[in-house]
Amino acid sequence: MPFVNRFKIPIELEDYNLEELAVMAEQYALSVFPRDEVDSSLYKIIAENSRGNPRTVIRLTEALVYMKDINKVLRNFGIIKNGYTDKDLKILKYVSLNDKGVGLQGLASYIGTSATNYLVRFEPLLLKKGLILRTPRGRKICPEGLEKIKELENA
Repeated sequence: MPFVNRFKIPIELEDYNLEELAVMAEQYALSVFPRDEVDSSLYKIIAENSRGNPRTVIRLTEALVYMKDINKVLRNFGIIKNGYTDKDLKILKYVSLNDKGVGLQGLASYIGTSATNYLVRFEPLLLKKGLILRTPRGRKICPEGLEKIKELENA
């Protein structure tokens, strides 16, 4: 906190909305790949699958320009639907099988990543969307998480 307290103006950034993310994708494609035609409806799909992250918007936009097929792009990034990935589904299923809660190290090990990587890449979205809870006894599935499992399995 001492570092943050050095700033005179507290700044809290708001999440980007889908429209802003779609505009980012389009502007990036037009500025970096001006000769490549991209169907404008695909920018919305990119935005929906970016997890609200501008860097992911850029990554998906670049892949789309090179691959020319949005479904192939999503498959290559392991995206099932609306930014949820194969790993998200794996996490939700694992947590749902453990009523007593799942610890951070066990969960990270199960999906084959470090605890830090799990905390940065996966958990924020799952918490924000209300799919899992962090409790003193570990991560637990929410009713919304159980519904999301069904939705992703049927996507």
